[in-house]
Amino acid sequence: MSNETSTDATDLRRNGFVVRKEQAYAALIAGCGVLTILVTVGIVLSLSGRAVAFWTEVPPVEFFTGTNWSPIISQSYGVLPLVSGTLIVTVCSAAIALPVGLAAAIYLSEY
Repeated sequence: MSNETSTDATDLRRNGFVVRKEQAYAALIAGCGVLTILVTVGIVLSLSGRAVAFWTEVPPVEFFTGTNWSPIISQSYGVLPLVSGTLIVTVCSAAIALPVGLAAAIYLSEY
């Protein structure tokens, strides 16, 4: 092997422009990260103020075990029907999607 210096080796040296450009990109990415954290904290603070006001009006036990959801007319906030409806839709969807997906996977792997 020879110890010649190739032109590729000189391209790997960093000049001042490349270093400044990489530092600018790093600062931009760090700024985006900080902005994301600040927006998330702002959302949490905004929602927590409204949540505290809601939980002072509605007891958590009534909210989680109530069977009537009527927030406009009778100011009743029972979330149990909403959760049970979501679970029923999820189970029905899985009962349809799982056999169809499994059959498609078996068909594609065999043929």
